[in-house]
Amino acid sequence: MGEFMMSKYVKVLTKDKKLINMDSIHIKHFKTWTNMLENIGDEIKEDEQFDLPVVNAATFIKLLEWAEHHKNDVESATIETDPVSTWDKNHFSFIDQIFMLELLEAINYLECDDIQRILFKLLIGTCRHITPTEIRTIFRLQTPLNN
Repeated sequence: MGEFMMSKYVKVLTKDKKLINMDSIHIKHFKTWTNMLENIGDEIKEDEQFDLPVVNAATFIKLLEWAEHHKNDVESATIETDPVSTWDKNHFSFIDQIFMLELLEAINYLECDDIQRILFKLLIGTCRHITPTEIRTIFRLQTPLNN
């Protein structure tokens, strides 16, 4: 991953047609773009624009805030068992279920494994303390008997 890791800005056009400037250093957190750049050559042109057809601006900005905070992180061999940091808990704690699903869709599309692990750890922690009925209500899930 050569030149695209240098501090250049790329434009990202979100689903809701907002144009967001992103520091190219954050690309390392999004495997979809990392793989694309490796396949086509990893130089970012001056006015490079990435289209993000399934992610709205608010969701992408939340991901960029996370990426900015974690830009200097080194890979952890124990990431699966590492506890969720206080910063991550606070960053993702005040989101509703709809926004959580939008975040999950975005990180799935962008292949952002580190954020996915954090969100799943937070969801599991939340679901441990509530009943199956409450889970179905929160996430608006239907049971086979309700159909």
